[in-house]
Amino acid sequence: MKMTEKFLSFLCLCGVLSGAVPSPRQDQQQPVARVAVNEVLLDVVVTDKKGKQVKGVRPEEFEVLEDGVPQKLTSVHETAVGAPEIEGTAKKTPAPPRITVAGGGPAISPEYLGLSLVVMAFDRISPGNRKFAGDAALQYLKELAPNEYVSVMAIDRALRIISPFTNNRERLSQAVLLASGGTPQQFSDASKSIRETLQKARLAAEAARSAAAAVGPGSGSNPNMGASFAEAAFNQALASMLRHSSLAEMSIQGWASIESMLQIVRGVSEFPGRKSVLYFAERVLYPAQLKDRYLDMVSAANRANVSFYCIDATGLDPARELEQMQAELAHLSDVSRGQATKRAGEAVTRDEVMLSENAENAIQSSPQNSLAALAGNTGGVLVANTNDLQRGLRSVSEDIRSHYELVYTPANQNYDGSFRKLQVKVKHSGMVVRSREGYYAFRKDDPAENPRELTMLAALNSERLPADIQFRAMSMHFPAGTNVSEAVIFAEVPLAGFMLKVDPQKSEYNGTLDTLVMIRDSAGKIVEKYSQDFPLQGPVQQLEDAKRKSFLFYRTADLAPGRYTVEVVARDSIGGKAGAKRSLLVVPARQEGQPALSSIVLVKWLDESQPESEVLETPLMYNGRLIIPNLRAEVSSGERQAIALYFATAAANEQEPMVELVIAKDGNLLGRTGDQKLPPSDSQGVIRYLASLPISSFSPGNYDLEVIVKQGQSTVRGRTTFLVQ
Repeated sequence: MKMTEKFLSFLCLCGVLSGAVPSPRQDQQQPVARVAVNEVLLDVVVTDKKGKQVKGVRPEEFEVLEDGVPQKLTSVHETAVGAPEIEGTAKKTPAPPRITVAGGGPAISPEYLGLSLVVMAFDRISPGNRKFAGDAALQYLKELAPNEYVSVMAIDRALRIISPFTNNRERLSQAVLLASGGTPQQFSDASKSIRETLQKARLAAEAARSAAAAVGPGSGSNPNMGASFAEAAFNQALASMLRHSSLAEMSIQGWASIESMLQIVRGVSEFPGRKSVLYFAERVLYPAQLKDRYLDMVSAANRANVSFYCIDATGLDPARELEQMQAELAHLSDVSRGQATKRAGEAVTRDEVMLSENAENAIQSSPQNSLAALAGNTGGVLVANTNDLQRGLRSVSEDIRSHYELVYTPANQNYDGSFRKLQVKVKHSGMVVRSREGYYAFRKDDPAENPRELTMLAALNSERLPADIQFRAMSMHFPAGTNVSEAVIFAEVPLAGFMLKVDPQKSEYNGTLDTLVMIRDSAGKIVEKYSQDFPLQGPVQQLEDAKRKSFLFYRTADLAPGRYTVEVVARDSIGGKAGAKRSLLVVPARQEGQPALSSIVLVKWLDESQPESEVLETPLMYNGRLIIPNLRAEVSSGERQAIALYFATAAANEQEPMVELVIAKDGNLLGRTGDQKLPPSDSQGVIRYLASLPISSFSPGNYDLEVIVKQGQSTVRGRTTFLVQ
């Protein structure tokens, strides 16, 4: 694992920025389907052996087995999204969904009934194949159904939203052209524009909810109500994706792809309609080190009833895959021979440490195999080995627009978080049924998404927060928009007490750090939750050095003004020990005509080990370097020559902003800096400021430092405290 003098790794949003690579967990559960309200909702596609869809299967002909036990279906729907509108023809009224009910009410609330969400995701396709993929996507849009809403996204180092959910063909076509032929900077600019639009749309979402409350149950239907609900749901889905959007370490092949797909799934998870991802990719390799995260992503997709339809943009080119595999196996053969002839005490190379994993990667390195597994695991299909993607997409289109929805309440009412395997059958021979593989049994009000989270949530719900793992955490806020702030939760976890096992065959150590960050509003509602397990891995020669270091990670979230409770859990997965922190975060409301001011951050050091492009979107970025907060709020005069502090401010008007620092010791005024000019703002209207004060001016003691930002007659204040030793 890559380390610096002070830390092991970083978490940037949802992505690891270090050279750490995950290793497989042996206890990983199978992919699952979501339990939304103590009911199980399954999307089911029935085809004949030639792949042609079978219509008109009666409710009594379906059979669902949960852990081998037959279940009683409460609702069966055969749903067909409205017929496609062909360009050049008159626009028709959307056809109503075809529904057959076997007892019980509809599986989807009326305002969403018949709507289908489709995400087109383009994952770093080489220039030679971009037009190939883009043309196929454009053809799909020509036959877009009236109730089908599409969002176009691109994946580079992060998930970039190019177009929001819409059924406007012209807008979507322009987005496809950009996603299949644009640059990373263009992707980033488009995604930032979407973020700003969504912030403004929050008010529209509130208006939609107010309108629904005014209509009340049993009132006459409003023809625009469904659209209002749908638009609010679409905006919420996209906002969730942007909040969780991650930057990934490029040396870990496939990490950015997995993280981006996971954020797509989480974003659409609360939308109850049909959800599909058209995943255009060329080379998707999931090394053995990423097996766990891949399974987490597939599990999340199945919980949320999201199907991946994978489109192999390489076309018909099997020779390249064979050459790649042969070259990798030849390299591994050389590594193996070198290891066998190595003298005692000679240094072990990284290739030798990773020999077994690399061999597994080479055997499984067919991109098509990875795409096929992703599609199969989530109930989708693979379009590959063809230079006519349009034909395959027509089949995908039929698959997306026509399916069955099966609902049942499990006979087993013990919701203990265990995995339950599902099997769907049709009482006719010669039919193929595609659906989910199972689900984790959680109650509707349980915030856990997997068994691993159950343990950490139990730590938060204990009478006293556990402290077996000692760590530090800090919550900060930074201006990010007119009515929104970006919160940063930063944690530092010493590894001294972690159980790190040694694998003598690989000459490496291994451990796992499980983390959970949860933010609740003043009413106790969870507004943000994120969990991740981080592998702790490295050469055995560095084991003792690793135990003297700390693991740093941070998480960001967009928050409206208000009071929030921030909860952080760090757990040694192997050792079974945990620690938890709970703190208050107040996000101030921005007063009209006044500048906004962030939290005041005492700086520990500036990290230059990460390329600027990897951390560009964090508020802790300053002139290409990452601000590392001093979580101890202590400064030793023997170790440093200066005390550094960092903050960000957003101007309120065109007047020149000024800043003054006021310093007090033990409650007594020590001095003022006087008004100082602030540097120009960036493209987002935010000024980032790093101040440095000579430590020779500070004798040992407790200090209070106040930052006063002035703009004309308007002022805003912030403060922090620290100890000089």
